[in-house]
Amino acid sequence: MTFTATAVATLQDVLADDELMCRPPRTSDPWPEILALQTLTKRAVTAPDEVLPTLVEQAMALCRAQSASISLLEQSADGAPVFRWLHTRGVYGRFDGLALPADVSPCGLTLERGEIVLMQKPERYYSYLQSSGIVNVEALLTPLFGSGGAPVGTLWVVMHDGENKFDAGDVRTLAALSGVANVALQARAEQQLQAQTIERERLLSREVGHRINNNLQLLVGLLSIQSRTVESDATRAALGDAMQRVRTIAGLSHLLYEKRSMLQIDLDLALREVCQQLADPRFALTFTGETLPASPDVGTNVCVLACEFIANAMKHGQGVATRIDVGLRRVDGGLELEVRDDGPGLPAGFDPALSKGLGMRIAICLTQQCGGTFSFDADHGTAMRITFPDAQLRT
Repeated sequence: MTFTATAVATLQDVLADDELMCRPPRTSDPWPEILALQTLTKRAVTAPDEVLPTLVEQAMALCRAQSASISLLEQSADGAPVFRWLHTRGVYGRFDGLALPADVSPCGLTLERGEIVLMQKPERYYSYLQSSGIVNVEALLTPLFGSGGAPVGTLWVVMHDGENKFDAGDVRTLAALSGVANVALQARAEQQLQAQTIERERLLSREVGHRINNNLQLLVGLLSIQSRTVESDATRAALGDAMQRVRTIAGLSHLLYEKRSMLQIDLDLALREVCQQLADPRFALTFTGETLPASPDVGTNVCVLACEFIANAMKHGQGVATRIDVGLRRVDGGLELEVRDDGPGLPAGFDPALSKGLGMRIAICLTQQCGGTFSFDADHGTAMRITFPDAQLRT
């Protein structure tokens, strides 16, 4: 639409509020309106984006109008307030998405008054409407309000021929529909705010993940430098084990902060990544398991435990073991992590509590932190198992 046409009437010439209230409501069956309001109200909170176009269609049908739309107040690229037509139906349907300056719009006057407004041939005053080539016999507009009663737009219907006119019944109908629209718009605003909050948290989580990962990689670098300066094979091996543990935790932080939320981690996905990180051509390392969501703390501990058991199987199975199988499954009351190999097995009389190995001591400590239980067997190799209560998965 263009804004070059000249007004041929004053605002008072096009306003017909007094005449509207004198028109008696037409006789009609109230049930279609009641049923429509019930259906729309139920869905306004849960599916506002689906309700709004339906609401416009109902407004047009119940008021016998030939056009209807919702105009929402926005800011243009230059910061000026505009009204954008949304879900426009009927004769004006081809103008859906149109943005009009708020200071020269019937919607602006409606929000300024804060009440339902009836206009007769509004193009006489709002001259830019003439450029559409569409005749507007009557336009009925009602204000819409958001959270805290802030004005956010209007719901409007238009008669394009002279066969029908709006009456007091249409005022009641439009007022009722605007109430539903207010609920839907507030729900939509809350959903958008929630989505924005989640996106900000996701970006913050990713930034935190980057910083944690960078710090852990720096630690790995320092340990690597240190390992090259020591002469003891045992010390060098201990530093190598420490580097592998830090790499595992770094990989888990990447999974937790960048691929999933900070509130939950998929254990099967995390354990698959652990197995990929520890892959060694000398062993057939496999993982089988079902999807099991858990808290980040439990997920991290389970993955560190798996890393310890896998590294231990590789360390003691060189030249003997060929397979290492990692399993994750649900058991009564919780989950079970098992790492089984076909290596030489455990020495006779092995007692985890008396083990001097750092890996075993770490495993026992982490198991206790998670409220789990540790068990093992040495039939045809070695199987290490950790069982966690279901309640700990969400803690």
